[in-house]
Amino acid sequence: MERIKNLEELILRPDAVFGKIKKIDSKIILPGANESRVALDYTEIVAVGNKVEDLEPGDIVLDVANGVEAYTVDGVEYGLMYRGNIRIAVKKDNFNKLAKQTKNTLTS
Repeated sequence: MERIKNLEELILRPDAVFGKIKKIDSKIILPGANESRVALDYTEIVAVGNKVEDLEPGDIVLDVANGVEAYTVDGVEYGLMYRGNIRIAVKKDNFNKLAKQTKNTLTS
């Protein structure tokens, strides 16, 4: 993976989604994280397979069933998942990346 010049131009399996993993700073592990051993906060999509019609680079994945296969490229963690396993995702303009998680609420 280190030899790939542009991750946005990956040729993926038609139903695959590849994204940059943002780790959570909490002891709470989101569903799907146990299988992959990565404590996910969210994943920002970098590339999608040609059959993924409802998601695009920049969109945010919040919940994935059956784990995420993790890759490290230049010290940054990325995840490979499949569209059928993505349970919750939002468009990039419908997500506040600056929000911080607290014990009881989500605040900005």
